[in-house]
Amino acid sequence: MQAGPANEDGPSCTVLALPASFGLNREQLAVQQSFDDIWVAGYTDSPGRMIASVFKWPLGWRQTVSKATKNTAEKKSAKKGRALRWLIVAGAVVAVGIVLASGGLVTAIQLENRNAFCASCHTEPESQFYQRSLAAPVDLASAHNTKNVPCIQCHSGPGTTGRVEAITSVAAPDTFAFYSGHYRKPATITAPIGDEHCLKCHADVTTGQDFNNHFHAFLPRWQAQAPKDAATCVECHQGHNANGRADIAYLEESTTAAVCERCHSTIREE
Repeated sequence: MQAGPANEDGPSCTVLALPASFGLNREQLAVQQSFDDIWVAGYTDSPGRMIASVFKWPLGWRQTVSKATKNTAEKKSAKKGRALRWLIVAGAVVAVGIVLASGGLVTAIQLENRNAFCASCHTEPESQFYQRSLAAPVDLASAHNTKNVPCIQCHSGPGTTGRVEAITSVAAPDTFAFYSGHYRKPATITAPIGDEHCLKCHADVTTGQDFNNHFHAFLPRWQAQAPKDAATCVECHQGHNANGRADIAYLEESTTAAVCERCHSTIREE
């Protein structure tokens, strides 16, 4: 209790002095305001007003608290609505990005199925290889072309994963290098053709165990014993070597014989 100031028209009155509103929440502030109304009534020269205010205070407090709670709920609802709108916008942007990326990937795959598209960017010696594919076969690559096997089939791994990897690791960087004018000339292969590229079509070559197929039958054994020194498919079967013999699948005898000797030396040491 604290004595209030003297009223100019009457004696001083005793009023309620409440704590400061610092640190109060909305509901507590509503109670504070209700008590303040009673305090103001105490300044008047009418005890009846103060008594009436005391009896009216519970109703006013409930209305004030209800209004504050409603305002808080409305603000929370508005905040949730804004968050939901931003979430919808972000989802739409991601969805459009996925559609565009998927469409770009499908387009790239379709374009890479055409040898002419590959040759439109690639410099020598690729342009020469492409010209060979338009005439009678003179090497393993042009022989594949007569069976409707495009460049990308040999220059990509098995399945969708192999195709996407070829686009992202080879095609996309090569395209950027070409259009930015920073490509190598003559071009050098940056993604060697692995055995898995060949075996996706020629898996049957590893099944024969007779003498005529012993070089293929022993290749996995050689690779397991000396992984860094063993040959791969393309060391014998060079796609763009025009010096090979057509009757032995465009193998160049001298190159292949040297590979055979390396394998025999390794296997003998077991």
